[in-house]
Amino acid sequence: MHWVVAEGIGAAAVLAKRTGDEIYETWYRAFWEFADRYFIDAERGGWRHELDETNRPASTIWHGKPDTYHAYQAALLPLLPLGPTLAGAPLP
Repeated sequence: MHWVVAEGIGAAAVLAKRTGDEIYETWYRAFWEFADRYFIDAERGGWRHELDETNRPASTIWHGKPDTYHAYQAALLPLLPLGPTLAGAPLP
């Protein structure tokens, strides 16, 4: 599911900022590379929401791309300053 990778991107970005530990930057880049390779739909836009066991697009859970929240958050969160809430963070 796309949301797992999107949440991983956000978590790794926050942990990298908060701790300064390079391992989180490594994970951040790895999650983005995986998302770019398998989830981001360069032909039709948006992210594919589900993959099968060989990382091909699937629709076992739902059909289409009904959720943009997670992909949007993955792209926005790394740009924001650390704060108590995402909703209250000032935009860059």
